[in-house]
Amino acid sequence: MASSSASADVKPELSSSSSSSSSAASAAAAAPSRPVLFWGSGSPPAWRVCAVLLEKGVDFDGRRVQFDSGFLKTPEFLALNPRGLVPSLIDGDLVLYESLAILHYLEDKYPAVRLIPKEPAAKARCLMRMQEANNASSAAGEVVYYVRRTRPESINFPYLRCKFAVLAEELKLWESYLAGAEYLAGPGQGVSLADFAFFPNLAYMVRLGLELEPNYPNLKAYFCRMCARKSILASWPPHWLKSHGLPCLSSSILPPVEGATREACEAVAASAGAGSVPPTDVPCSRMNTADRCPVSARDVVAAAARGEESPAKC
Repeated sequence: MASSSASADVKPELSSSSSSSSSAASAAAAAPSRPVLFWGSGSPPAWRVCAVLLEKGVDFDGRRVQFDSGFLKTPEFLALNPRGLVPSLIDGDLVLYESLAILHYLEDKYPAVRLIPKEPAAKARCLMRMQEANNASSAAGEVVYYVRRTRPESINFPYLRCKFAVLAEELKLWESYLAGAEYLAGPGQGVSLADFAFFPNLAYMVRLGLELEPNYPNLKAYFCRMCARKSILASWPPHWLKSHGLPCLSSSILPPVEGATREACEAVAASAGAGSVPPTDVPCSRMNTADRCPVSARDVVAAAARGEESPAKC
């Protein structure tokens, strides 16, 4: 993530000659001269806030938190955010968490770049899409969690196919929202908070193998359009540029079955349940290296910035 200053990693293992995670939180809360954002690479909610800060040209101090460092559960950080999550924004004496609330605050605090339309219908549509954005991540999360936490030999493919069908229905809604519109506030409207609320979720799904072609041409064009924005490019999760995600959302992990719809799967889902979900992180046996997207996230972003078609097929 880029900001007006170098983004600092917050790590509890730093030596006494450096700022510890605790002192970093305490110092940020004490007397920040500009907004301080605690964020984590790959967190869609944190990405929302990073991108909006950059889109609005806000001078802020980004503090990157390593999720495996334990910092989010320290007493010092929990004093700022009792839920122990990112994003967390400190602006003067005000401490905010929950990404959508932060987006609304930034819209009011920094009105020079407006990201909520003034026209009543477009404004309502923008706010509605913001509230809907997490539905997409929830539908995707049902698939991702099951695949990542179920042993290969225990995968219940009819059940998994049902989860994919639910996700497809959700994506069809977003595809329809973009019919005749470049952005989610509707036809003739520019980028809005709705786009910054939804796009990180979509990018996360693409990273995990979601195919936008051929079923979602509007979403595919929208994905490339958003990728070309400087605020999105500058806040792209750093570790995504270095690695591929496990393709949990790629249809290639499913055996081909005709007529697999949500309706056809509901009875199976009701009777099968989630099956065995042991505390392991074993990928599905169908997820071999050939299933992985051969093009890096860096190539996707670079192509979008040049206005070219994405080289990635996933």
